[in-house]
Amino acid sequence: ALEASTQYTYRIARFNASALEAFSNRDSTVTFDSPAAPPQVPGDLSAEKISPVTILLSWTDNSDTEEGFRIERRSGGEFEVIGTAGVNDTEFMDEGVTEGGAYTYRIRAFNTAGSSGYSNEVEILTEFKGGIFVEQGGIVSIEAEHGQMGDYWEIKSAQSASGGAYIEIGSDKHTTEDLPECDDPLCIVTYYFRVSLMGIYRLWFRTLSEGGEDDSFFWRIGIGDWVRENGRAFPGSWFETQNSQLENLSFGTNILEVAYREDGTQIDKFMIQLEGMELPVGNGSPESVYISPAPPDKPYQLDASLTDPDEIFLAWAHDSEDVTGFKVKRMEADAFSEITRTGPLVREYTDSGLEGSTLYTYTVQAYNAAGNSNFATPASAVTGSINGTGDGFSRQTSTRNYPNPFSERTWFHYTLSERSEVKLNVYNFLGQKVKQLVNSIQEPGSYSDSWDGTDQEGRRVSRGLYYCRLQHGSSSHVFKVLYTGTNSGI
Repeated sequence: ALEASTQYTYRIARFNASALEAFSNRDSTVTFDSPAAPPQVPGDLSAEKISPVTILLSWTDNSDTEEGFRIERRSGGEFEVIGTAGVNDTEFMDEGVTEGGAYTYRIRAFNTAGSSGYSNEVEILTEFKGGIFVEQGGIVSIEAEHGQMGDYWEIKSAQSASGGAYIEIGSDKHTTEDLPECDDPLCIVTYYFRVSLMGIYRLWFRTLSEGGEDDSFFWRIGIGDWVRENGRAFPGSWFETQNSQLENLSFGTNILEVAYREDGTQIDKFMIQLEGMELPVGNGSPESVYISPAPPDKPYQLDASLTDPDEIFLAWAHDSEDVTGFKVKRMEADAFSEITRTGPLVREYTDSGLEGSTLYTYTVQAYNAAGNSNFATPASAVTGSINGTGDGFSRQTSTRNYPNPFSERTWFHYTLSERSEVKLNVYNFLGQKVKQLVNSIQEPGSYSDSWDGTDQEGRRVSRGLYYCRLQHGSSSHVFKVLYTGTNSGI
């Protein structure tokens, strides 16, 4: 019958009928906040195709008490949580879809008191806009209109064009800058191609442009630097470009991306061919065969290890040849967010500049023209102490917990030397917050709090390893605790 959000201090002493012994030391703890009501149901959920493999979700936030939103997706089976959005967010970008797939979405808001009901469900079908052009005899020949077209681009017909069509940016788009003013999917045309013969390649392109005000565009290979092509005007002419990006093409699948510069630039055809081959003339070589790929297999054996106090090294394995690259993702706010991409032959990444005494959880996806693989099994590591003590303990507190392992309840004991804002949270091995134990301002003194192996809603968790993070001021400490309870959990 104690009051919520209130600090209570205790001491004990032994006594009998004739005497009372001296009291023990004092110890304090703070009761939890009274839970708020669950948030209101979000409304007006809608879905929009941004690219063949990207869907933008939008909704109306009907509550001012949510702590975030959970995004759920279904594709031929049950709904699954694919990510979360933050407080007051009204958009979420899903980059985990594939071409030619049917998807259904729903969302709900949540806070410490529980979850809202579900929003309306929305269905959307992604389009299949091409495949992978396959190199044969050192040549990849691509009609410009057969790329994955951003919405700002137009396909136009012309008898003089190879294949009878060319591409051009909309007339309201124009820039003369040295870099693209827009590199979002709406502004890009994407071509996937596969090479098996290694060597130095050259990019040839054919334009139908006639004047100096409509003779430029940008291109790049993969995630390389943008290359500006300018002064490329004369109907039916072929132009050659040399760049180190073409001298280091990866065996397997690569990406050519085109961005607009001057409107009116008419691009007809691309040829990527080995140096020293016969120069293209007329309509060039017949278009290469293209295949419809499947998403790659997921990476495996992902490992995370601490190499410096603020640096975590990631390494993984992958066997498929049909991979464009890898997306490295880190757990942030209960969902994985992409932090970088690597090339198809790279199987490692170093994440540096991290916060001390913090649990970081990672996963990796392979991707190609058909979409993303499933997530690799997540891997976690804890950074070193931000106070330089080497053992993760802060200088402002002494900390311990017992029993460990535990089956019913484990206790956390800590002593503060100064007034601090204190948070004590429990996380699973994915880095997702399971339960908040403490969130209050505390005075100097000794404190005890416990965890009974349940989540925020009182449900028993699965047996296994958990991380408990104590934050006070600018310092923090991470405990590893092993729960061995008999309930199999959620």
